[in-house]
Amino acid sequence: MTGYDGTGTVGAGIVAFGITGLEVWYGVPEDPNAQSSRLVFYPTLEDAASAFSAQGYSATPGGGKYIGTLVRAVRVALTAQSPGNLPGKGAPDTLTVTETVELRR
Repeated sequence: MTGYDGTGTVGAGIVAFGITGLEVWYGVPEDPNAQSSRLVFYPTLEDAASAFSAQGYSATPGGGKYIGTLVRAVRVALTAQSPGNLPGKGAPDTLTVTETVELRR
């Protein structure tokens, strides 16, 4: 993706304008005992711990088994708005970029 260099011409690089949102989801396996289990993403550690509360998981260290030890991936979404009224451009666009990062153990 190309960015805007401030002079009205398109430059190289990734640029975000008017950031309006940043979201993070935590990926934990459906079955914590199966290495290749499908990941389910939760918006908070509390939500993830709640899904595994019957197995004694907690959202905070020291409150039982810490759900953070099960997190195998993090999904991040950045939402931003492009600047409006650029030469040859109309109204601003709202764009979201989402990336999932697998964690190594």
